[in-house]
Amino acid sequence: MNKKNIAARPDPWIDLKYSLTFCACALLILLPVALINFIYDPGEIYFQRMVKDKYADDYAKMLLSSDVGVKESTNERIVKAHMAQHASPYKTVIFGSSRIMQLSPLHMPNFQNYFPAPALNLGASAWTIEDTLIFTHILLHNDTIPQAIVISVDPWTLRWNLSPSYLILEDHFKGMLDELGIKKTTQKPEHYLIKLLTNSISYNYFVQSLKRLSDPSFNIIPKNDFKDWPQANAADFVNGFDFDQGYDYQLTLKDGARLFSKENVWEMIYDYNQGHVGYIGQQGAYWDDNAVDVFEKLINYVQKKGIKVYFVLLPFSPLVYDGQHTADQDRFLAVEQKIREIASRNNIKVFGTYDAQKSHMQATNFFDFQHPRPSTLRNFDFSH
Repeated sequence: MNKKNIAARPDPWIDLKYSLTFCACALLILLPVALINFIYDPGEIYFQRMVKDKYADDYAKMLLSSDVGVKESTNERIVKAHMAQHASPYKTVIFGSSRIMQLSPLHMPNFQNYFPAPALNLGASAWTIEDTLIFTHILLHNDTIPQAIVISVDPWTLRWNLSPSYLILEDHFKGMLDELGIKKTTQKPEHYLIKLLTNSISYNYFVQSLKRLSDPSFNIIPKNDFKDWPQANAADFVNGFDFDQGYDYQLTLKDGARLFSKENVWEMIYDYNQGHVGYIGQQGAYWDDNAVDVFEKLINYVQKKGIKVYFVLLPFSPLVYDGQHTADQDRFLAVEQKIREIASRNNIKVFGTYDAQKSHMQATNFFDFQHPRPSTLRNFDFSH
């Protein structure tokens, strides 16, 4: 055998040594990142969630029994899930994204006049069809089920896998599919544990963790009572909140509605004034046929239980309807037509339209391109 060929061969021990060294260096870098993300946890999905979820049910009970509302706390889906479990006194529940979360049945008589009272707003940011299945499952297992469900249907509602937020309550999602007798869907299963592990070494999450680390007012473990979650001033409730201006802090009202903080209102308006008015731009198909099929099966299921279902289509800013956003306009038109077809087949009343021009709304009726001001919701016509 040629000695030169033997000398040219790589030594497997050297390869293994380099591989082990690389893995050790990577581990030394990633472990501190994962540890900081786990402890400071800006999205409250690791340690912070473990701490706060321990008190989520007590928080929800306190919120529902409060005179006005309480400072927003922990993961909003977890809180709304616990509120849903205690929703038996409420005759109407509201489903939907942050676009409907400012609708307060307590403050808006236009809503009270058309749906059974009292009503509870269970909306959560980035609401998807998975959330609709989840919260329906929770409500149907209460001692008393609601008389009506009002669903704020967004242009992305009829599609699977648009947000992983639902995974925090995925057991209820699977439970509702089982109850409907649905064995298989085109929804791509996601594993919450895998997402948590991947996110634990995320650079962007690490940056947010460092920001939380640098905040001197930050406490890793809150007290095990709720004195740290202040209730709103009863005088503000009596005199009427200025929803358009916002409150001192982000507030969840006792009916589940959200009152934005003044800071959040300012940020939305500033972004809007900078010309950021394009629709969030979901790519791909306007809807998933299988998602539509499951949605209709869910509707039929709750209707057979005597629950009345209503659809609400909240408008988008008229600025989205100018010549620069024809793709958005086409999507809105097609999805709205599809929703009306679903409603017609299932004897469901539809309120509103995505088209602000048809609703005679101006750009000033919105915080940003997709969130109507509460004063706009107050004047929303539920009569047709």
